[in-house]
Amino acid sequence: MSVNQLVLWGSLSSLADQLEMVLRINRAREQEGYSAEELEFLYVFVTMNDPDVCPSCASLAGMEISGAFIKQHFPYAVQFSSTEWFAQVHPHCRCVLRMINEHAVCAVLLYGELLMVT
Repeated sequence: MSVNQLVLWGSLSSLADQLEMVLRINRAREQEGYSAEELEFLYVFVTMNDPDVCPSCASLAGMEISGAFIKQHFPYAVQFSSTEWFAQVHPHCRCVLRMINEHAVCAVLLYGELLMVT
């Protein structure tokens, strides 16, 4: 299992307990100064990793950024899917910002929906 995967299993009550734990962790982080948006959406800067990658983009490779700050750091970025943005650091830029905590985000959102239903 990779670091960005969240695996849930068991009965509905067991799943609710697991999601409750995720929510408690996120609330604790919020109290430490993280906003909900910063917690939920985390992206990594990905280059094409070939000889044509420019020095500017090469220096950004692997950088992690909160979804809350994408437009601040990459003003020309364009979202092209729910989990990826074209970084557009310069004209003809091929780099992307890719969500790396998609499973955790889904768990938090699903838990919120579960609370509304129960």
